Amino acid sequence: MKTLLADWFSSVMTLVAAILFVASIPAHGQSRLPAPAKIQPAVDGIFAAFSAHSLVGLGDRHGLTQIIEFYEAIIRDPRFARDVRNVVVEFGGAAHQDVIDRYVNGDLVPYQELRGVWTDTVGWVPAVEHLGYAHFFAQVRETNHVLPPDKRIRVLLGEPPIDWNGIHTRGEWLKVVETRDRYAASVMEGVLARKEKALVIYGGGDF
Repeated sequence: MKTLLADWFSSVMTLVAAILFVASIPAHGQSRLPAPAKIQPAVDGIFAAFSAHSLVGLGDRHGLTQIIEFYEAIIRDPRFARDVRNVVVEFGGAAHQDVIDRYVNGDLVPYQELRGVWTDTVGWVPAVEHLGYAHFFAQVRETNHVLPPDKRIRVLLGEPPIDWNGIHTRGEWLKVVETRDRYAASVMEGVLARKEKALVIYGGGDF
């Protein structure tokens, strides 16, 4: 008897499940699947984000050529100079902010002076070695070449200033390393205080 009842109950539940399944099928073949996601070029997605946010961050995969080319594509887009204008980067030491300012504005800067921008960095050991970052600075310079001075793109160097001549021990270096996050935050706070916008390029772990 228990076996018959169990079989009967199983049959009834199977029938109910089948009815519910059929009832859930949309009439006339109409699909209830969600609408497909809108696909757009990645650069457009960045500028869409800027329509709602003053700071937009990109996690840098250090030294990957394709991602540096993507940064350059953003810089070349006329919307960047028009709507954003600032880019905060991890791959430059703030002790040389005046150097990068002159360089991206078209001044002649000797290479020995310019290279300090990416070699005098705190968190990159031993230093920024990827040539793509130097090429990025050159792209900003080239883009600025055709822009009026008050519309040019500015690169803000996010690594805290360091004087390597005064660093003799690991402990002295670590004291400066500990200021990295605070210094980067202060650069971004400056952008916000000026009611401006900035693209922020930092390693994914830093975010």
